[in-house]
Amino acid sequence: MMMKTSPLSFYVSRCVSLSFRKLAMVCSVAICATAIGLSGCRVQTPVEPAADENVASDVDAATIGTVTVEIASVSDDAEAGESDAGEPLLNNTIEISEGSTVESVMKKVESPEVVISGNGITAFVQSIDGVETDATRGWTYTVDGEFATEGIGSTELKAGQTVRWRFTTLEEAMATEKAVETEE
Repeated sequence: MMMKTSPLSFYVSRCVSLSFRKLAMVCSVAICATAIGLSGCRVQTPVEPAADENVASDVDAATIGTVTVEIASVSDDAEAGESDAGEPLLNNTIEISEGSTVESVMKKVESPEVVISGNGITAFVQSIDGVETDATRGWTYTVDGEFATEGIGSTELKAGQTVRWRFTTLEEAMATEKAVETEE
């Protein structure tokens, strides 16, 4: 005996079948996207080059001169706009090689502690001497008195230049640059 199906029951079974197919497809796409996303999150450890006693280090061989790095101390009243108080945290010369950037120079600073997030074009000074960048204030720098227009990983340095760091708002840093320009 053959069972007849009504058009309504056929339509309902067809919709249910399509819904399960769509659900299966969405789940498959989500699983694939998750797998692809997770595979890109591996941390890779850089391979250290083998040390060869007969070859001079890159720093010694390619040194083209030095730059001066100055870091202004931060007063307790930094919130009130006073970023230069007393003796600087740092006023040192650092050897550079061809292609050195502000990032590579700041990574050579041993004291005060400099915390850099990212690298290359994404490099950013997160904190200096425990003073962290926040939503309103951060570490800004000038090279030979010129306000930086690029990130620390993109700004290349030349021998004899001076890099000055201050903990300021962007407005304070720009005002300081304009004041220096008017004095000259």
